[in-house]
Amino acid sequence: MLGEFTIVIAPFDPSEHVISDQEVVETVARYEAAGITRKEAISLTAKELRISKRKVFDIMVEQK
Repeated sequence: MLGEFTIVIAPFDPSEHVISDQEVVETVARYEAAGITRKEAISLTAKELRISKRKVFDIMVEQK
């Protein structure tokens, strides 16, 4: 096979994936159900969903 192939890959655009508050709450709840503390669950959720811990915390406070 002769010739070239060019593959163009766009950079990740975080605005394309909108994370709902419900998704955040469910993710924190999943970690807590596994026996993880609320503080650690918030930290792990932030990492998993690629949002700030503050955002996760604020969403959890609003849910009460």
